[in-house]
Amino acid sequence: ESRPEAALPLDTREGGAAWNITDTTSTSGRLIYGIDAEELLSAVGEVRLERGERLDFCIDARYLRPADSTKIGGSAQYRLSRRYDLFGRSVFDVDQGRLRSNSVSLTRFFERATLQVGLFLDNIDDEGGIRVDFRPFDVPGLDIDSFSVSGG
Repeated sequence: ESRPEAALPLDTREGGAAWNITDTTSTSGRLIYGIDAEELLSAVGEVRLERGERLDFCIDARYLRPADSTKIGGSAQYRLSRRYDLFGRSVFDVDQGRLRSNSVSLTRFFERATLQVGLFLDNIDDEGGIRVDFRPFDVPGLDIDSFSVSGG
């Protein structure tokens, strides 16, 4: 998902904290305060839950002041096998009062790369389609971060 707050050309103060409540539950948060704007620019908080070796959940909330946008998201990742992961995510737009987006993807792990194929649907912008992402790593002589194709 895009992160427009990462492109803000302002002098800022940032702070964050993380707490491992248990071995399987953690929470974290981050604030960005704009010195020039003299206001809070972004606030993010999340709770992560690990349930066994195969299942992880995450619930997060994000406020972005320049867009006056508040979103709540939830995701789940399930390890099907040593080579395959299934991932799903939904985001609710609080300001619009409706579900913003849904996505589901399947990732295949290779020795020196990952291949992810997914479906996405953005209910507010009325966009959707298929996304394919190939990420090689540790390949001598190859300097590619990732290769992605989206269409809808």
